[in-house]
Amino acid sequence: MTILTIEIADSEAKFVTELLKKIGVKVKKEAIAKIPNAETIKAMEELKNGGGRKFKSVKALFDTVR
Repeated sequence: MTILTIEIADSEAKFVTELLKKIGVKVKKEAIAKIPNAETIKAMEELKNGGGRKFKSVKALFDTVR
């Protein structure tokens, strides 16, 4: 037995899964662990260390974006 791992766009996954099943291939879906990039890790560390800004409401947050 050979195990193949493929990555495919979500929009095509159903089609490919059905095709593989039709030709007798056992299909097992696995979730892909999402690893944060360096910028995200830095932001998380900042928050852990008490940094960041707090807002009293969602509106107050969005008012700073405009």
